[in-house]
Amino acid sequence: EEDAKFDASRLNVYTFHSYALDNIEDNDILSTNLLRYVIFSHIKDNEILNYSDDYLLDTIVPKMENLLRYLKSFGITPEQIDVDEVRRRLEEGKNYTKEEIDKFAEDFVAIYRHYEEMKNRRGVDYADLLIKFLRLREVPHFRYVLVDELQDVNIMEADIALKSAENFVAVGDKKQAIF
Repeated sequence: EEDAKFDASRLNVYTFHSYALDNIEDNDILSTNLLRYVIFSHIKDNEILNYSDDYLLDTIVPKMENLLRYLKSFGITPEQIDVDEVRRRLEEGKNYTKEEIDKFAEDFVAIYRHYEEMKNRRGVDYADLLIKFLRLREVPHFRYVLVDELQDVNIMEADIALKSAENFVAVGDKKQAIF
């Protein structure tokens, strides 16, 4: 019966990002505004699109930001993007000219690279925390790891939980799953 006692003070409770932050050296988290600024300034400085600033800020920038964040949530960095493959996929079933497709693919990767360069001089973003954690040779190892809201976990977060756990338990609600 002595083994049945539970000491809650020995629990470690984290978000994925706070857990990663506690285990990597970088601790300067950047504002999400940097990505928006880089996208907008790259489009304007290189005269990529001929839309009003309001339309760029309200429509184009958020869409590009979401696309970049989506890629990064899978740990995909600019150097891993095959521009020829992107072009090929854009050509499938779309009514764009080859020039438009080539231009979009090149500009998209250029924006992503520019963001990473600017960001790396200033700190890390939330996806970087996860990417850097997954690159660690040694991570804390726990006897049990519980992940709540599994439906909201991306692949990198799942890898972190699995990498840190001897025993893994997940709780989720398929009715809340958006992916």
